[in-house]
Amino acid sequence: MSEITANHVRGLWKREYIKIPAEEPTFEDHETEVYWFQAEGLYADLRIPKLVAIGKHDSDLVRKCEGFAGVSSVENNTCTWQRFINLQGPLEGADIGVLKFADEGLYEIGLEDAYLELWTRVDVQGEVNGQTYRTESHETVVAIWSDSHFLIAIDAIGRLDNETVLKDTPGQIDYGTYCFGHIQKGEAIVSLSNRPSLFGQSILTGLATRDLKPEPALKAFAGDGDWVIT
Repeated sequence: MSEITANHVRGLWKREYIKIPAEEPTFEDHETEVYWFQAEGLYADLRIPKLVAIGKHDSDLVRKCEGFAGVSSVENNTCTWQRFINLQGPLEGADIGVLKFADEGLYEIGLEDAYLELWTRVDVQGEVNGQTYRTESHETVVAIWSDSHFLIAIDAIGRLDNETVLKDTPGQIDYGTYCFGHIQKGEAIVSLSNRPSLFGQSILTGLATRDLKPEPALKAFAGDGDWVIT
């Protein structure tokens, strides 16, 4: 493939591994559950440690979960991800990676940070949609979904201006709710989240009609106000 465009990366991707040779020559992570869901422009990303992914309610591990969402652009085989929201707080440096397709999948090579990630495409049904919302209680919502999968990111206004890094903070702190899962009869059933208590629960209805309505399980974290398109 001579040139990678935004159309080539639209869809759902699962990370197979990451290598960070510059910081730790022997470091490889094949176990963290990572999904990147790319719509037209909008995207959301969720990264859950293995033990949290299987439902272990360990506060130290939960604080290491990562999630972020925003807009991306692709030019000259290089993708730039701009984060509207970020579970862990401020991002140090830009999020830019060179993309390269191979038989194994899609390689992402970091420009600002020295890393290598391998992504493989996950088959989804239907068109991939993306919308942003603002709740009446001022949370920012980025929802990416198809007929078969969804990834939703909810965070507080101003989170990127808060210098607190979640993984370095003791105790239970609420900085957002990030969920990935499958669509079953129009309902979004959570299979992965930074909140293990949501596993298996229905958190959204109306995905097929784009009329998103949060279920009580999600409204408990996102506030009780109605969602409005921004």
